[in-house]
Amino acid sequence: PEQATQRPGELTTASDVYSLGAVLFFLLTGEPPFRGATVMETLRKVVNEEPVPPREVERSKKLRVESEQTDGSAPSLNSQPATLNSLTSAFNFGPALTSNRTVAELVQELIKHTGGQWSDASDPLAPHEASKLNLATDKAFHLLQWQPVWSFEETVFTTAEWYLAEATGRNMHEHTLRQIEAYQQAAAAKNLPWARKEA
Repeated sequence: PEQATQRPGELTTASDVYSLGAVLFFLLTGEPPFRGATVMETLRKVVNEEPVPPREVERSKKLRVESEQTDGSAPSLNSQPATLNSLTSAFNFGPALTSNRTVAELVQELIKHTGGQWSDASDPLAPHEASKLNLATDKAFHLLQWQPVWSFEETVFTTAEWYLAEATGRNMHEHTLRQIEAYQQAAAAKNLPWARKEA
């Protein structure tokens, strides 16, 4: 709430705890604690309303929480219900497999929007990481039915736009909200569950 009302002087570790609670609420119920028709409406609810207790939220039919596995075997992400351990361990949220790119491709796409030049100064004899910037998102896909919204090109453009806006002294609070709104609209256009407007 302190972030939503632009009160940076009141930010403490309690804000991090609140954010973690919102994530856990979603993992347990399949719904965010607050949802409005727009980003601004959602922020208004965050500031002025109390969330419904998770036990009172109708659980998603596709997301069943179990406190422990019954047979001790590793669950298949495709066939087994979500367990408490699987929901409270780390998730990756990132681009689709078709968006996996090399560092060089990422830099080349970025300077289309920022200008500038680059050169490869890496040591061919030094140890290297993976050739592509891969991020495994299968767990989020199977357990949360999550999928990426923007393409590689859209993501790089929006990222570059944000940094350029910050560098030129734009109102970053307003700019960030506009980008979040655009992301939400793109997700709604794809009919993603978390982006659907309330009836």
